[in-house]
Amino acid sequence: MSDNQQAQLDQIQDSVRVYLPALFTRLALTTVLPITVALLVNAILPILIESFVPLSTATTMAFAANLLVLFFGWRMLENRTHATSLFVLYSGYSSQRRALQNARADAPSLATVQQSAQRFIEAARDSGLQPRTGK
Repeated sequence: MSDNQQAQLDQIQDSVRVYLPALFTRLALTTVLPITVALLVNAILPILIESFVPLSTATTMAFAANLLVLFFGWRMLENRTHATSLFVLYSGYSSQRRALQNARADAPSLATVQQSAQRFIEAARDSGLQPRTGK
């Protein structure tokens, strides 16, 4: 890889990197919040309903409630934040960039990596991610 290509690749990487803190914050929120709620449901729900139904039924109901919380909670947050879909775009860009840096035979061209980075940046801007600059 020539010095010019490496400089362009570094510039592309810097333009993508400013969106990563906001992306990982959203990704953590999308993942951790439903899991925390599911754990709370699992801890509290069987205790609350075991006086009305047998313990095995209460446990089964809590398990079903956990599945509902995890599925619909994640789905609602993903529809709101688009964190997982943005991470998929970033992962595609990142693997193309690494392949180009390692100069593998099947590596994409610099233009392909640049297009992939541009798709990620446009999607990040469309979903409202704010770039964070500075240290």
